Amino acid sequence: RNCKLAAWQSWTECSSPCGGGWRTRLREIADGSRYGGKPCADALLETAPCHIQHCSSEEACRVSSWQDWVGCDAVDWRQKIRLRSVLHVAGHPLAQEMRSVEDLLQTTQGVTQPAHLTLRAVGAAAPPGGRCDFSLLEVAPCPPTLSAAVTEPVSCDFTVWTDWSTCSAPCEGQRWRGRSLQSTAANGMPCLLTTTAAQALSEVEPCGGGMCPEPAAAACKLSAWSNWGQCSRTCGLGATTRSRSVVRAGAGCAVPLVFAKPCKVVSCAASDCRWTTWGTWGVCSRSCGGGMQYRARAIAVSPTLGGRPCSTTSKLEVSPCAVQHCIQCVNGAWSPWGPWSACTASCLPAYRVRHRSVEKHANNCGVPATGLEDDFSICTGLKSCYHSIDCLLSDWSQWSTCSSKCAGVRQRHRHILQQPAQDGRPCSGDLESVVPCSPAPGEASPQGCGIVAAPRPCQLSVWGPWGDCSSTCGHGHRLRARSILTPSTNGGEPCNDTLR
Repeated sequence: RNCKLAAWQSWTECSSPCGGGWRTRLREIADGSRYGGKPCADALLETAPCHIQHCSSEEACRVSSWQDWVGCDAVDWRQKIRLRSVLHVAGHPLAQEMRSVEDLLQTTQGVTQPAHLTLRAVGAAAPPGGRCDFSLLEVAPCPPTLSAAVTEPVSCDFTVWTDWSTCSAPCEGQRWRGRSLQSTAANGMPCLLTTTAAQALSEVEPCGGGMCPEPAAAACKLSAWSNWGQCSRTCGLGATTRSRSVVRAGAGCAVPLVFAKPCKVVSCAASDCRWTTWGTWGVCSRSCGGGMQYRARAIAVSPTLGGRPCSTTSKLEVSPCAVQHCIQCVNGAWSPWGPWSACTASCLPAYRVRHRSVEKHANNCGVPATGLEDDFSICTGLKSCYHSIDCLLSDWSQWSTCSSKCAGVRQRHRHILQQPAQDGRPCSGDLESVVPCSPAPGEASPQGCGIVAAPRPCQLSVWGPWGDCSSTCGHGHRLRARSILTPSTNGGEPCNDTLR
């Protein structure tokens, strides 16, 4: 039986109101081919263009108005930022997937340095009426009047010294006091430590009335201060430390062991802004039917000391992906096996069969069902249809006359009346017997036979080839034969072996 297809379903709606969209329709296999019939070879899916008229620029891509600038204040005095978002993209599936710029920015690093930045929606071209290629984010430096006021580091005031701590020991002790920087400078900007404010943030002095009397083993003993370490930065303002250790534990060891102070090797040279390379594309938001994926980059080196700011360019890119249609492939599947049939006979040999059919046919991209449609099994536990039969031989025939007056032989024969079958007893014994005569064994030679020659034994020929088997199955038999070449004479040993 040949394969039959169902009627076409209705066309889907056009994917775009203008600029060229697509619509599809489907049909299914109504009845699959069977018993060697012709399989379905025509298409199950049709795709056709629709709404091919040009889109106006307004229909091609629409973006919102710019939001107000944010920045250039005490929190961020170096840059300002403003945003807008994509409202509509005609003729492309990512128009329904586009998230707001605010959501996109939450997944990327924020821009914290003065720069001209642009976030763009790039990738799929819109219909011929236009391309959705608009800046979605802009970052710009603050006006020179504000940035110039904070180009040079601002010196900050210290808080007053704290009270001296209690002496660490009654003799050979130490006490210390500390102070910190004010949180903001006089102009309200973040406090920057300069080289003119290199005074220590903590002080330590001896206390306790001089040397301790003997024994001195109970008092804490510290090593001398180490040399100052390298500055933490090769240019600009950094920090350096020196340390000491406890030589002998005892009273008065609860003192600072590390001391830090600001340092500056040389002033830093101006550095230009530099971008990192683009990151890898993210996972597509959909597996089919049109989705979006993103990639981003960040500022690797921020501009310092009047260096060239970051040029206006994209920080985040959006691209379409998985634009193929969502067509689900259907694999073929068998129905469950039916019950076993009755055995074909009440005795062995017999067999039984069970059947199954294709429950689900594969579509044009699916994998057809493979395997047996009918399953056969040999029946067990039954008696054999054939009975065991033993071999049956006929009676011996009469002895033949002597073959010669002197030194002859005589023979008798019998044959197989019934061949054995199944587990029956096979045939055994001779089918031909030969004995000497004239004279017989133990008799005197007849008169007139002359001088008795020397005895001569019987001589047999070689065996002939095996005959065909008596049965094509079960138990059978086959025969081969030989003959007497020379009978025994003059009392020689007779032929006593079988001839068949």
